Amino acid sequence: MKKVLLGGVALITLGFVGSAVAADMPLKAPAPVVVNTWTGFYVGVNFGGGDFKSSTESFSQTPDPALNPFGIVFDPVNGGGVGQWGAQGGVHAGYNWQLTPSWLVGVEGDWEKTNVGLTPVEVNLTNGGGAIPPCLGVAPAPPLCHSTMMSQNLEWTASVRGRLGYVWGSALLYGTGGAAWDSEERSGAVVGPFNTSSIATSYNTTNTGWVAGGGAEFMATANWLVRIEYLHYKFGGGNSQTVACTLCAAGAFAGPGNFTWGSTTFDVIRAGLSYKF
Repeated sequence: MKKVLLGGVALITLGFVGSAVAADMPLKAPAPVVVNTWTGFYVGVNFGGGDFKSSTESFSQTPDPALNPFGIVFDPVNGGGVGQWGAQGGVHAGYNWQLTPSWLVGVEGDWEKTNVGLTPVEVNLTNGGGAIPPCLGVAPAPPLCHSTMMSQNLEWTASVRGRLGYVWGSALLYGTGGAAWDSEERSGAVVGPFNTSSIATSYNTTNTGWVAGGGAEFMATANWLVRIEYLHYKFGGGNSQTVACTLCAAGAFAGPGNFTWGSTTFDVIRAGLSYKF
């Protein structure tokens, strides 16, 4: 009986000592919880398409009266609103700051190659507002007695934009806007009666404008982001080119002509993939 009591006292004593030692031991720190953030630098690629339009394309000419006994002039004809859909693709890079769990601001720049041009516009020859017969009424009329064609091609765009977004879990809804630039190739040509005279020009121009739009972006992983967005570009750069007439004799086409291009717009829908560092 005495041995049993001594054994019980020993077990109780060991239990108290073990509890004390365990209380003095430091607790093991829990594993850190990784929280994904939108903050950081990113680069990416995007591809889509858009509709390119011009506010106006026109040609006018008022020849020297001494060389123009018929009194014929080219009245400006508005070719605006004629647009074409074309592809766009390029690269972008930017930086995001996630200010709160729900709000984000950022800055982004991009450069896009485009493949889109306006449908060539034909400007009609008129006399005081009324159409005149081909080749000044001379019969039979040879082909291409008089014709005027103008075209406009968008070669690339670039922009620097701010971004403001609302974070919803792994999704981001954002608006964006800023400054934009484009490069356009413009050309125009007039062939006079009997193909004996012509007025033509072709040149490249870089224009400044603005861009605004918005989109949605998704954090597929901590580093990979996918997006879809809409952007509306508006470019100024409307200008005129005065071109001398080549091989022109006395007649309706004598004297220089004026080609005029107006401002342009480009509406784009595109998808993108970014890597966040």
